[in-house]
Amino acid sequence: MDDTRLAALILKVHVAFAASVVCYATQSSIGTDVMAEPDGRIQSYREFCALLKPERRVWADPLIWFHLAIANGERRSDLQRILDAVRELSEFLDVGLAGGASLRARWDAER
Repeated sequence: MDDTRLAALILKVHVAFAASVVCYATQSSIGTDVMAEPDGRIQSYREFCALLKPERRVWADPLIWFHLAIANGERRSDLQRILDAVRELSEFLDVGLAGGASLRARWDAER
């Protein structure tokens, strides 16, 4: 697998999200925010919503606003840029990891 290409594609995904006001710090930490301590399971929807108190929500607000804008039919070009970057990374991983069309099939199913 071409490490340089992989790094470039991951950066492309980060940049696409950042251009949509979802900053890098949020992108790289949202996963840890949804993990329940100490057992490391993913929090339930209800548990996650409890994290959205105003004093902690500063990191989540841009992501929430982006999702609401998409739901309202806005920011389609930003969404398309993100989807294109994720698709390109997925295709690279499919080839590099010999995963066949597994990622492609999931991509098609989720569109």
